[in-house]
Amino acid sequence: MPKKAVFFLPDGLLVTVAPGETLLQAAAKAGITLRGACGGKGVCGRCRVQVESGRVSLTGRGKIPPEEIAAGRVLACLAVPEDDVTVRIPVESRLTEHRVLLAARDSGVLASVPEEEAVASPLFVFKTVSLTPPSLSDNTDDFGRLCWSLEREGEKAPFFIDYTLLRGLPRLLREAGWQVNVALGVVEGGTEIQGVGPATDRKTGPFGLAVDVGTTTVAVELVNLATGSVIGTAGTYNRQAAFGDDVISRIIYATEVAGGQSALQEAVKETINSLVAEVLEVNNLGPADIRAVVCAGNTTMIHLLLGLDPTHIRLEPYIPVANMPPPVRAAELGLAVHPKAWVYFIPGVASYVGG
Repeated sequence: MPKKAVFFLPDGLLVTVAPGETLLQAAAKAGITLRGACGGKGVCGRCRVQVESGRVSLTGRGKIPPEEIAAGRVLACLAVPEDDVTVRIPVESRLTEHRVLLAARDSGVLASVPEEEAVASPLFVFKTVSLTPPSLSDNTDDFGRLCWSLEREGEKAPFFIDYTLLRGLPRLLREAGWQVNVALGVVEGGTEIQGVGPATDRKTGPFGLAVDVGTTTVAVELVNLATGSVIGTAGTYNRQAAFGDDVISRIIYATEVAGGQSALQEAVKETINSLVAEVLEVNNLGPADIRAVVCAGNTTMIHLLLGLDPTHIRLEPYIPVANMPPPVRAAELGLAVHPKAWVYFIPGVASYVGG
């Protein structure tokens, strides 16, 4: 069966949906967040829309009286387009944008933390090191020479480096005259060398993000990792709210609706990325300036962010995929920061108790 076009008013947005996809899923594709508390079951009655043209089939009518259905009013979660359709979304059905009130917020920026409270062991650093050039009496290999110099400066061994960077290391060290600025990230059991450049190539920051992934709201803090200072913060509703108010309804949506798990992951990623863009703009920074991310949230929220199957969190004996997820690359997760940045997760305690 061919895809159907859905045109949303008054937004003027057009999307296409596959056979069987609902108007709720179409709205999510268009970036329109509808109200909902029941995980797309048609119980709460909040996602009411008006079909102005075209036909839809209903998997149920929910709480809408027959006369309203006859007039074209349906629940988006129960309505499947049978033709190309035009749909009007009333104001009361939208999950409108709002800002989370954050303590000590002043025009979107928090005051800096005193430097005596600075982070002792940041997750990412730029380290300037001076290497002794090789000679006939010192024929240590280039990678070993760099590792030894970093360890001498107090960095934690063992050191890891990706294949592409290793291949370019001889040229980078010699072009820099053995005086280099090294990008270092914390990994399990050691330190990852993420970049090598001339010592004269001074970098600002580095910067990191702390992300609180709440069921209702999401908040981010922008942190200067060199000083531990919080220099920006932002928060808003979690766009997953369109698929249910609580973790149980979202688990149901993720596990019982086709494409539900992917939709929930995209919704929370879009929420985080919109907040990241906000704090970066205020501080005149770009995505590549963010070199580490730490996320905290309840077990279900972290599973949905990572795209992990939450099915067994809800079912006895209530077992999550992982209470201590390993770090993942930002590029793999789809966060709008430096692609090599590691995203870390605060360990959870149990099925419904996160970090």
